Amino acid sequence: MLAERRKKVVWSNPRGTIWANDKKKFGQKILESMGWREGFGLGKNRDGITENIKASYKFDNKGFGYQRSNNSIEDDCDEIYKKIIADLKQHHSDDVIQTSEHNNEIHMDLEAKARQINSIR
Repeated sequence: MLAERRKKVVWSNPRGTIWANDKKKFGQKILESMGWREGFGLGKNRDGITENIKASYKFDNKGFGYQRSNNSIEDDCDEIYKKIIADLKQHHSDDVIQTSEHNNEIHMDLEAKARQINSIR
């Protein structure tokens, strides 16, 4: 073998608690120097959120914080599309069916025109 075997990484801290419990973080030091204490919220009255922000998994490609409203543009487009399809079905019937005889006639006409053009040359 040309390369060494890769060793499996063994995680000693799978939940990230070492980082969360570290009291020497840069941001925490700055906030404490401005008067913040652990357990209190941010803001003038210290009434902001006290727990950490949690990210959730997104199953779509909408932006961060996107909330679908009841009257969204997608619903309007769906309604317009359905209306157009209904109008098309109403005005255009399915009575037109091309038979193989009709297709053969068109094919023969094309062959005749091709022969006529070739004979002119």
